[in-house]
Amino acid sequence: MNNYESIARLPVAKQDAASAPPNNTRASVLADAESSDHDCCLNVIIVNYFTAHLLKDCISKLQGTVTRVIVVDNSVNEDEFEALSSIAKEYGFVHIIQMPQNGGFGKGVNAGVESVISEHGAEGQVLWILNPDATDESGVAAGLLAEALKSYPEAILSPVILLPNKETVWYAGGRIDVEVGKYSHDFYLESKESLPKEAPYWTEYMCGASVFCNASVWSSLGGFREDLFMYCEDLELSIRAKERGVPMLVVPKVTIVHQVGAASKARSATSLSRLFYYYSSRNRVLVFLQPRGMAARPRIRTVGFLVHTLRMVLRPLVQEKGVSGVRKSFDVVRGTARGFSLVRTGVSPQ
Repeated sequence: MNNYESIARLPVAKQDAASAPPNNTRASVLADAESSDHDCCLNVIIVNYFTAHLLKDCISKLQGTVTRVIVVDNSVNEDEFEALSSIAKEYGFVHIIQMPQNGGFGKGVNAGVESVISEHGAEGQVLWILNPDATDESGVAAGLLAEALKSYPEAILSPVILLPNKETVWYAGGRIDVEVGKYSHDFYLESKESLPKEAPYWTEYMCGASVFCNASVWSSLGGFREDLFMYCEDLELSIRAKERGVPMLVVPKVTIVHQVGAASKARSATSLSRLFYYYSSRNRVLVFLQPRGMAARPRIRTVGFLVHTLRMVLRPLVQEKGVSGVRKSFDVVRGTARGFSLVRTGVSPQ
């Protein structure tokens, strides 16, 4: 029995022919993906925290393109669970895992993956970790990513992630500068027309909003670090993946749309929540200065690290005028100080 044996699961009925999606393109893409040398089961893992209002749109666009969707509910709220249960009853390929407490994003993803592997094994299982506020508007992303994975079975793949206007890039790869503790998105807010065409290309930073890989690759990395709670789990995983020689690739011909900040109730892609500023600042310190599961601690240039920290403090003041910017700037200071305190004492954040 796995570590989540006490978690309640919602029984799910098999989807019958009458409820099959009318979109023949989606159905044919799934059929093509599953007609490889071995059976390919596409498992979407979504962590929910009071995002049932977003999930229905996300899941409806996956119908007919994936084998199953595992929704890990961190809300610990009966009304939210009832809303998720209604979605699962409507879409027969959806399974719900109700967590006994909110252990954060990384722990939720790992629980979803563990439920797949414990029940079906890792062989032939493909994972797509997806944000609840991300949608496959084309209806073919899953199939195209699965097709690409045949050529790069040891890799972690990502589609290009666009903003809701479907023209502006939010994520299309990224960079990590371990010496100063900096990570960033390539092509950020540029037109999708500026991207490389067709062939997958390498990246140093894999965004956690959409991670696509074989279950065996995920297991070899040990999944997400669970004690960060929220933000920077993808940064930490990317550093370990690079260290262990696991390729990370962006597939530019595949796109999804991300309602950036919708899950955390941010007002826009650039107006981020106070939780983002606190936890990303704290966890940046923990990832670079208190690493877990890495062969060696990243080599940090102290002055460069502190200079970039100062830039992070100033960022909300520049992007948001008035009291909101001041509060978020203070959250960066608070989070950074907490991170340094945890590093100094050697205490786990959870």
